[in-house]
Amino acid sequence: MLAEARGQVVLVAGLDAVQAAHEHDRDALAGALEALHHAIRAVAREINVFTRFHVIRTDLWPVLTQPTFGWGLTERGTLLEVASGLQLGATQFADLTLGVPFSGPLGASLLASRAYLPPGQRALLSAWDAHHGDVRAAVQVWGDSRARDLYSACVQDMERWRVSHRERGAAELRGDGRSHVMASTGTQFEACVPHDQAFRDLMTTRVDDTRSRRRNPDGD
Repeated sequence: MLAEARGQVVLVAGLDAVQAAHEHDRDALAGALEALHHAIRAVAREINVFTRFHVIRTDLWPVLTQPTFGWGLTERGTLLEVASGLQLGATQFADLTLGVPFSGPLGASLLASRAYLPPGQRALLSAWDAHHGDVRAAVQVWGDSRARDLYSACVQDMERWRVSHRERGAAELRGDGRSHVMASTGTQFEACVPHDQAFRDLMTTRVDDTRSRRRNPDGD
């Protein structure tokens, strides 16, 4: 919830960036990308600080909390998916603003997870799909050097956050080396079974999707 609260700034900065792109306003584009850069860092910091091992025993967290509790919500008679990181709307919004593709397996899962978001969030993300890549195109075609540098910084911070998420998630799945039955996002599994590597491989596809948006020296 803390990360989602911090993510509200991502929405504002992303909207400002697209508006600047549509209006061909160089100064506004750079200003919005600077705000987006700070917002992405704030979301990542919120998650990273509170999931450090000395704050939360990540190797035991799913065992002790069983994080499916309280998510038996329904909408129009349909059981909703349980809570998961896929439903962090701020990261999806940042991806759309930066033009990160949803082509990999985790990207496809992100899109599918929208069906279980509240209607307002779902509608916002769906409307934003039409502008996927507008900011990147503006940066490439007519943005100044400041906008280009800030865009690259945003992409790199998203990539770093996903690498951190990959390592912390793998630690949770790896557990403490003892046998436990754990539940997470609607599935049950045995600790000590090598699910951590499967998770790591899946997360790497999203890291690669994000990394693909890095700008090359020729401006591409």
